[in-house]
Amino acid sequence: MKITPMTTLCFLASIAMAIICYPSMPDQMAIHWGVNGEPDGFAPKIIGVSFVPVMMVLIFLSSHYRKQSYQKFQSSMDAIWNTLMVALLVIHGLIIAYGYGYMVNMATAATLILGMLFITMGNFMPRFRHNYLIGIRTPWTLASEKVWKMTHKLASRVFFIGGLLIVLTVFLPSPAHFIVLLLIIAATILAAIWSSFYYAKRRK
Repeated sequence: MKITPMTTLCFLASIAMAIICYPSMPDQMAIHWGVNGEPDGFAPKIIGVSFVPVMMVLIFLSSHYRKQSYQKFQSSMDAIWNTLMVALLVIHGLIIAYGYGYMVNMATAATLILGMLFITMGNFMPRFRHNYLIGIRTPWTLASEKVWKMTHKLASRVFFIGGLLIVLTVFLPSPAHFIVLLLIIAATILAAIWSSFYYAKRRK
């Protein structure tokens, strides 16, 4: 993962929010919500305000020390990482807003963020080159660059459509929303994996 200006900005913004808002946060902050959008997990406020900034650092470290070369599609990876960092910053803001007493529907917010991540992945998947870090990594795509390209061309459409459908689930009542959401996620991932198997068999 490359440290982009957006990555730096999101991290610094999360730290600034944590420092400024910490004194006025409740001693126990909600950090986890159930499928109905109600909080079901709490932690001391030091954890509540530092959870996302720490996660940002861990995500950066876990990707930075993978000794791979991705220069050929670095711009696409940067766009995905930037989207992820913005999503984490939004989550950070929502956690703090909930601490201030704003009744944010976290189930809806999380669904919208997840949908946007899927859409972003779908937009950039065709640009992914053969690698072992990001993309549809199955035995068939890793064994053949041709299968990799064909799989990601189809998977890009699948993830884009899946992302749009995920966003639309916010209009469904609970618990149907959660069930349909899981089905869409599973169907999207399984369709991408199946396509790699299909293209590999077709080439034989």
